[in-house]
Amino acid sequence: MLCANCANYNTTCLYPFFFVFTETEKQPTGLQTFIQPNIYIFMPHLRLHPGSLVPNVVLGQGRRGGMNFPKEVQSGLLEVISPSQYYYPDFASLKETFGDSKERVKWRTKQNLDFSFLMLYAQDKGTFYVQLEDDVVAKSGYYDEMKAYATNEASKPWLYLEFSQLGFIGKLFRTRDLPMIAEFFLMFHRDKPIDWLLDHILWVKVCNPEKDDKHCTEQKALLKQRYKPSLFQHVGLHSSLPGKLQHLKDKDFGKQTLYKAHNNPPAEVSSTLKHYQTHSLKSAYEGRDFFWAITPLQGDYILFNFSQPVYTSGYLFRSGNIETNGDKFFNTTVEVLPSSVSNVAPVPVCEPFGTGPGELGSAVKFMVNSVSRGLFPNIYTLP
Repeated sequence: MLCANCANYNTTCLYPFFFVFTETEKQPTGLQTFIQPNIYIFMPHLRLHPGSLVPNVVLGQGRRGGMNFPKEVQSGLLEVISPSQYYYPDFASLKETFGDSKERVKWRTKQNLDFSFLMLYAQDKGTFYVQLEDDVVAKSGYYDEMKAYATNEASKPWLYLEFSQLGFIGKLFRTRDLPMIAEFFLMFHRDKPIDWLLDHILWVKVCNPEKDDKHCTEQKALLKQRYKPSLFQHVGLHSSLPGKLQHLKDKDFGKQTLYKAHNNPPAEVSSTLKHYQTHSLKSAYEGRDFFWAITPLQGDYILFNFSQPVYTSGYLFRSGNIETNGDKFFNTTVEVLPSSVSNVAPVPVCEPFGTGPGELGSAVKFMVNSVSRGLFPNIYTLP
C-alpha cells in the first residue's frame, strides 16, 4: 500500500485497511519483483524467440526490384529488410472485431506490425521518416519540396506532415517520435487498423474529454499539417488484402506529365501498330508526345533504325504511365542489331513492370510475342 505525502496524514485511518490482510499476504513489497513495461507485455510470443526483433537486412539479392538499383544498394541508400518469421503472432488466434472478416483482421494486424517494425528500424537513420508504398508515384522534385517544407515547419509542434491525403501514404514524422508511435501501435496491434490508431494518438495527446468533438478536431489539426498540392499519387489497383480492389486517387495530386522528352539520335522509325489519335511513334521519338497504340497482336513490331551506329551503354524501353498503368507491353521481345553483325541478337524479354533494359548497337526491334493485356498499350520515348 502506498500513500502520498504520508507525513501529513492521520495514520490511525490506515489501521482498518491492514486488518483485512492475513499474515501470508503481509509480505514486504521489497521482496516482490517489479515488472518493467516492455514489448513482451504486448507481444508475449516473442519470449520464445527474442532474436526475432533483430531485422534481417537484405541487400536486394533475390528481392523483386532490388537488383534494379545496384548503385543505391552499394551506397547504402537502399536497404531491404524483413523481420524474422517469429516476429508475427499466431494469426489464427485473432478475434474478429468491427465486423471485419478473419482474413481482414489478419491483414490489418500484420500491417500494424510491419509498420511498427519499419519505424523502429528507421528511428536512428535520419531526422525525418516518410511512409510510402510500392504502388505510388511521386511528383518531380518531391524531395526538395518535402525537405524545404519540413525544415520551415520544424519549430511547430506537429506530430506529422501529410504530403498526400490517401491513408498512410506520404506521412512524414520526426524520427525522435517514432519509438512512441511504434510502441502505441504495438500495444493495440490486434485491436484496430493503423490509421485509426494514429488518430487515437492525436486524441490522447490533445483532446479534452470534458469538451466537445469540435474542440477535439481543432486541437488534433494542430498536430498534423497538410501540404498542397499532394506530392504522391496511388496508382495500384490490387491491395495486399486478397480480393480487395483499391480505386484510390488523390484529387490534389493534379495532372502529371505522361512522357519525358529526349534528344534521341537520328533514326528511321516504323511500326505495324496503329497509333491512337495523334500519339504517333514519330512524335514520341522526336520528344513531342508519347506513343499510344491500339491493341497489339502477335507479330507486331516497333523498329528504330539508326542512321549511324550509336555508341552508348544501354537503352530502356518503358511502357505504361500513371493514368493507364495496365496498358503495357508484357510479353514482348527486344532485338538488337550490333553494327558489326548482320543479324539481330535477341535480348531478355520485357520484365513484369513493362521495361526492357539491355545494350545497344545500331538497330533496335521491339517484337510482340502475344496479345498484350490492356486496351491501348503505349510506350514512352527512348530514355
